[in-house]
Amino acid sequence: MFKIDHHKLIFIINDQEVGHIEFSQKSGIMSILHTIIKSEYEGLGYASQLTSEIFRYAQENHFKIIPLCSYTQSWLKRHPEWQELIYE
Repeated sequence: MFKIDHHKLIFIINDQEVGHIEFSQKSGIMSILHTIIKSEYEGLGYASQLTSEIFRYAQENHFKIIPLCSYTQSWLKRHPEWQELIYE
């Protein structure tokens, strides 16, 4: 389950926060700042799932994205289909 709360997209499994993405948004632009996965959940693909979800959220809400987070930047190289959302 995903939940937006105070400029965070939180990923929850079995009532436990697995990780979150911190972002800011202003005037139709979303800056992705950090992707954080709790250490016990690292390596399970949750960061990719979180990033996919934030891109879907941005698309549905007509945001362009500035990927400041290093994980998001590397994820975009593997998912070029989302390049159209990048703010230039």
